[in-house]
Amino acid sequence: MIRSGGPGIRSIRYQIALPLLAIQTSVALAIAISGAWIASSRVEGEIHRRFDGISSVLANPQFPLTPSVLRRLNQLSGVHFILADDLDRPIDSSLSMLPATTPPRTERDASLSRSPRIKIGGTEYFGLDIPMSESGQRLVALYPVELWQRSRREALAMPILQGLGGFLAMAGVTAIVSRRISKKLSNVERGVERIASGHFDELPAHSRRPDEIDHLAGSINHMSRQIQEMQRTIETTEKMRVLAQVASGLAHQLRNSIAGARMALQLHIKRCPIASSEESIAVALSQLQFTEEQIRLLNSQEGLAANDHESMNLDPIVREVIRLHRPKALHSGVELRYDREIGELRVEGHADEMKTAIFNLVNNAIEASRKGGSVIVQLSAEPDGMARLTVADNGQGFAGLLQDTAGEPFVTSKPEGLGLGLYLAREVARRYGGELKWRRDEGWTVFEWAMLPAKCD
Repeated sequence: MIRSGGPGIRSIRYQIALPLLAIQTSVALAIAISGAWIASSRVEGEIHRRFDGISSVLANPQFPLTPSVLRRLNQLSGVHFILADDLDRPIDSSLSMLPATTPPRTERDASLSRSPRIKIGGTEYFGLDIPMSESGQRLVALYPVELWQRSRREALAMPILQGLGGFLAMAGVTAIVSRRISKKLSNVERGVERIASGHFDELPAHSRRPDEIDHLAGSINHMSRQIQEMQRTIETTEKMRVLAQVASGLAHQLRNSIAGARMALQLHIKRCPIASSEESIAVALSQLQFTEEQIRLLNSQEGLAANDHESMNLDPIVREVIRLHRPKALHSGVELRYDREIGELRVEGHADEMKTAIFNLVNNAIEASRKGGSVIVQLSAEPDGMARLTVADNGQGFAGLLQDTAGEPFVTSKPEGLGLGLYLAREVARRYGGELKWRRDEGWTVFEWAMLPAKCD
C-alpha cells in the first residue's frame, strides 16, 4: 500500500507550505525592496533639503567667505566647502588643507549616487555646486560619502528587518499549520488502512474546535461502526444459513427418532395402565410432542405467513410451558412460580412460535438460577395495550460483555449452549410489533417480553 512520502507521492504538507512560502517570500521581498527604496529616497531628500537651505543662505552672502567663515559653516552644518575662482581654482576651504582641484560641475537636482566624487586626505566626498550671485566665483559643498552610506544603511535596516521578521513569522505559522494538517491527514490515512486490514479501531478526536478533517474522522468512525455491524450481520447470517442447512438435514432423522420414542412411551402406557396416571410420563410425551413442533418450525425455510396467524389466549400457552419445566425446576432445586394478574389475554400470532419463545425464556431463567433460587413468570396487560410477559430469576445475571451482546445470535455464557434462545424470543417479539428487554433489578434478572396487539377479557 502506498504511504505518504513514498515514490510518486507528494506530501500534502509541502503542497500547502511551499506555495504559501513562495507567496510570502515574494511579498516580504516586495515590502523590503519598496521600504528600502522609500527610506533611501527619504535620506537623499533630507540631504538635498539641507543643501537647499545652505544654498538659500550662501547664494547672496552678506559677509566675505573667508576660511574662518567656511570652517564655522562646517561646524554648523557638517558640510565642508571649497571656494574657487572663475577658473575653478580653489581659493579658500574649510578643510585643513586646500585641495588642488575642484569636483566637476553638477546639476542642482542630480542624485547623490550620480554626483561627482572627490577624494581629499583619504576621505571621499560628493561635490554639489551652490550658485553664487557674485560672478566669477564658485562655491562647492562637500558631503562625505561615508556619512551618506551610513545614513542609507540605517534607513534601510528597519524595512529589511521588518520584511525578514514578517517572513519568518509567516513561514513559522505556515509550517505549524501545514504540519498539523498533515499530521491529522496521516492519522486519518492510518485509520483507513487499519479498517481496510480488518481492524476497526476508532480514530481519536482531540480537537476542542473540530474542523473538516475532524468531521472526516468522525465519518470514518461511523463508517467503521457500520462495517463492523455489517460484518457481524454477515457472520451471523452465514452461521444461521449453515445452521438451517444442518437442521434441515437432521430434521427428518430427529422426527423419526422422536416419533419412535413417543410411540414407545404410548405402548408402555397401554401395557402398564398405572403409568398413565404418572405425571412424569405425561410430561415426557408433551416434551416429545413440543420438540417435534420445534423441529418442524425450525425446518421452515421462509417462516410463517401473515395469514397463518390466529387469535390466541396466552395464558394456556404459558401454563403449558410451566408444566413442561416443572420436572427440570424440581431437579435443579429451583422454585418455579406463575403469577397471573388477569384472566384471558389474547394476541395475534402463531401458537408454535409463541410457545417456543416463552419456552426459551423460562428455560434460560431456570438454568441461570442457583439451587434454592426462584423463577417468577408474570403475564399482564399494560395500559398502552401491550401484552407483557415478565420472566425474572435471582441468578447471577449476565457477566462482562454479555450485558451488551445478550440477545445476539450465538452469544452465550453456557459451554453447551448455542446462543439462540434469547435471539429467537427477541425475533418473535419483533415480528409481532413488540420487543424483548432485560435489566438487573436488586439481584434479579428481569426479562420483559411485550407484543401487540393485546385483548383482555
